[in-house]
Amino acid sequence: MTDEIPYWLILVGLFCLYEADYSLSSADLDDPFLQNRPLLQAPPYDGATLFETMTGEVTGLNFTHPFEDSHPLSFLYYASSTCGGIAIGDINQDQRPDIFLAGAARPSALYEQDRTWHFTETTQMRLPTHANAWSTGAAMVDVDQDGDLDIYVCQYDSPNLLFLNQGPNEPMVEAANDFGLNLTDACVMPALPATPSAQDKALLDAADALLEKVRQLIDRQAFHEALRDIWQVIADANRYVDAVAPWALRKTDPDRMNEVLAVLAETIRQVAILVQPVMPDAACRMLDQIGVPQDQRHFACLGESGRLAGGQVIGKPEPVFPRYVDDSE
Repeated sequence: MTDEIPYWLILVGLFCLYEADYSLSSADLDDPFLQNRPLLQAPPYDGATLFETMTGEVTGLNFTHPFEDSHPLSFLYYASSTCGGIAIGDINQDQRPDIFLAGAARPSALYEQDRTWHFTETTQMRLPTHANAWSTGAAMVDVDQDGDLDIYVCQYDSPNLLFLNQGPNEPMVEAANDFGLNLTDACVMPALPATPSAQDKALLDAADALLEKVRQLIDRQAFHEALRDIWQVIADANRYVDAVAPWALRKTDPDRMNEVLAVLAETIRQVAILVQPVMPDAACRMLDQIGVPQDQRHFACLGESGRLAGGQVIGKPEPVFPRYVDDSE
């Protein structure tokens, strides 16, 4: 590998510059969700800086990304996956942020903060032995919902990793396969969903509990009571919509709006599966519109294990029960 920049890389760069047109058209300016305002005036420069350089000798963070031109995946230096990502969070629950660095061509590393602005590498003690693949990005999130942060690591052309936190100072466990997260692809950076709010969890828990309730009632032929319990969850969903108001969140917090709509779609999925024996045509139309495949509409798919996939696209909805219009009026 030489220091000369390949001509094709220059062409790609020129193409990206050509395609990147960030100017606003008159149609854009008419969009009510866009605001056109001048930039704020910068305060006079007084010579002070907002940041202070802290060396590895001071912080203990002596992590470097070597340039390994002999690495089997060295072609990634020409792409966006040259170096690994960084995840920051309180791994050991001492109220200090710790740092995980995805290694790219070198092994990843975990640094835990032992005092203010000083870190100690705990890789050997905390991270399980794993394949030294090209790690790209990482995120800290409580995957197993046990109260502490776990580490999910994306890798290029190698199974992604999930390090489950077993508590402060305890070795972590690699469990990506157990959670269905051992994807093998050109993964770059994980984006994991936020923890559901209390309102989200209450509605999802009510939907998850329906199957067992309905089974017990159907066993004693109390069909009206089974339907009453299903419609109770529908009523809960209506109250949830009124309380959360996703139409208002579109302007103020679109990410939260998407979470609310996902909770509602999941509730509709479970309700529609349960009412198939009673109203098969209407239930089928509901499941079609939210994209539930035919082979995933049985009772075994109810509950958390059958959740709708994140990012699922739903087309323009059509009324399942069209409004009745009296032509004689």
